[in-house]
Amino acid sequence: MFRIIRPNTVYADLHGEPCVINRATATEVYYRRRGRNCIASMDRFNQDFELLTREEAEIIKRDIEQAEHIAKLRAQRAVAV
Repeated sequence: MFRIIRPNTVYADLHGEPCVINRATATEVYYRRRGRNCIASMDRFNQDFELLTREEAEIIKRDIEQAEHIAKLRAQRAVAV
C-alpha cells in the first residue's frame, strides 16, 4: 500500500511508543522517539509503524507521563523509608 509520510505526523512503533516524523526519503524515515533521533528503512517503517490520530497520540503521551510520575513517586517513597 502506498501512503505519504509527512513531517510532524505521529506514528506508533512496535512498542506502542509515539514517534514524530522529522522527514522521509525514498529509502529511509527519520523520526523522533523519547527525545532521540532515529532512522528506519522504508520497508521496516511500513511493517512496524502505525499512524495515530492526534487524540490517540495525546492519550498515549498522558499515559507515559503518568507512569513516569508514578515511578518517580515510588522512588521518593523508597528513599524516605
